[in-house]
Amino acid sequence: MSNNSPYPAGSLSGGTITIEGAYPLFGTTISINTLTKQPLLSMISANNIIFAMVAESGGNKQTFEIPNVWLNSRPLVGIKTYNLLTQQFEYSGGSAAASKTFWTTSADTQIIQTYTIPYTKYTFNSVDRSAIQIQLVF
Repeated sequence: MSNNSPYPAGSLSGGTITIEGAYPLFGTTISINTLTKQPLLSMISANNIIFAMVAESGGNKQTFEIPNVWLNSRPLVGIKTYNLLTQQFEYSGGSAAASKTFWTTSADTQIIQTYTIPYTKYTFNSVDRSAIQIQLVF
């Protein structure tokens, strides 16, 4: 068949196309004073997402943000912290639920390609700490 001729009715079977949109995560990974946009990840399947957080200083705390649309479809289960002694990620407080108590949540927004998108901000609420890796578990 030529490229300019239509296919006869019924000659092609239907197909499915899936399109996934994604909003970025943000975190204090470059400067303690600035939330930095992280590489895009699947909002459907990404898990065990690692942030290399910078050291806290001057009353500024480690922070990350997750788009609300992500949290509505896949809630955050817990936040692991990398333990240098065991060389493993572990839940602070001993459990996923307890690990989230070390972080205070608040509402925020980010401008993504001119659209105002609602986000939830997580701010570390314990004693100041040095640079450390955290892992988000969904």
